Amino acid sequence: MSEKKQKKRASFTVGEVTVHAKYVFSDDEKQRIAQELVEEMEEKENIEKSFAAIKAEFKAKIETATSNAAMLSTQYRNGFEYRSQKAQLILNFQTKEREYWDAERGIIKREPLHESDYQKELFPADENKKNG
Repeated sequence: MSEKKQKKRASFTVGEVTVHAKYVFSDDEKQRIAQELVEEMEEKENIEKSFAAIKAEFKAKIETATSNAAMLSTQYRNGFEYRSQKAQLILNFQTKEREYWDAERGIIKREPLHESDYQKELFPADENKKNG
């Protein structure tokens, strides 16, 4: 066989197949891709900002819950807490104590009399004039 006939027979079409090969983009395609890239980067930035805001919001919620849990834990462990409350002040000269009295709970606090407590008038000056 001649060399020419062998070359012809060495090359023939089998059918259509898919192959992974290099494709060079046209200028129009590159411009479209560049525009899409800009849009995707803007979208990514917006998503990141939203995520940061949501993250900060949840972080604040977690910190609040943690703080509340710590406060409740301390209250439970101690079995008491100090509160500002209205009470009647009774100067007890027999025990030399100031007694703070609550109608529902009785004496809620005691402390030594102050020096100024010994100098208080039992009857205001106006009453003495009326009774005298």
